[in-house]
Amino acid sequence: MRIARKMVCVPAVGLAWAIGLSGCGSGGADAPVEPPASSGPPRITSVEFPSSVPSVAGTHVIGTAQFVDPDGDLEKVLVDVTSTPTNVQAQGRTEVPLDVADATEGTIGQGFYNCPAAGPPGCNAGRVTATVTLQDKAGNQSEPSTFSFDVTNEAPVLSAAEIPSPIPAGDPVDARVSFTDAEGNVVGLEFQVVSDPNHVIPPTSIVNRPDLLFAKTAGTIKIDKIFVCPVNTCATGKVAADVRLRDLAGNRSQPKRVSFEIVDDNPAPNAGALGRASFVPGI
Repeated sequence: MRIARKMVCVPAVGLAWAIGLSGCGSGGADAPVEPPASSGPPRITSVEFPSSVPSVAGTHVIGTAQFVDPDGDLEKVLVDVTSTPTNVQAQGRTEVPLDVADATEGTIGQGFYNCPAAGPPGCNAGRVTATVTLQDKAGNQSEPSTFSFDVTNEAPVLSAAEIPSPIPAGDPVDARVSFTDAEGNVVGLEFQVVSDPNHVIPPTSIVNRPDLLFAKTAGTIKIDKIFVCPVNTCATGKVAADVRLRDLAGNRSQPKRVSFEIVDDNPAPNAGALGRASFVPGI
């Protein structure tokens, strides 16, 4: 007797698993395989899951589990979350039915970890431990396979910041920043004035630019229009400010200090040229 293996994908809900013997949506012919000589309960041979995932709402992470089932009658996969920080993944059991025909071996994939979208912007950091168990139609279960992963919640690192200077009154104040962010969820920039004797600009500005920053783990980005000083009412003078990056979970980078000067849009002749902004490491 020859048994054909086939693949069926199951939607993932929470921390769940779906069956895939040759890749979802791959088409192609079923591959005949010889049945094993013995029978017995299903067995999980390995589980692979990322060691860490970011604490960003809606994050989906893929995991896989290899299995052998001599009887070819798998019915469901059981996922038990046994240890988790608050607001990361609900503890308890999730059962996902499997339709794998007569498959005697294969890969359960995909496994999705879902950071809840409700509540805070992201999940709390911490370690999650779960087990995966397979069950066949006769009620026989595999030995559970345990895996763990860390939910990380780290602030971005701002390595450099610059604001070109001088800036004519009425022109936008733009910034150029270089950063790294392991989780790739930076969404905006915070600009806080620390020295402004002539009251040139408001003390604090927050600029959200997820279109430029989100999903990037490193780079140098220009963030425009932090502030626009109206040409008819804008004071001129030197300004020093701290620049920080903020991620989706509310974490803020350490600041970088920038200095720049806003000048009259029509300077007097021979007023002299002003240099570019200087910046020094923040505290």
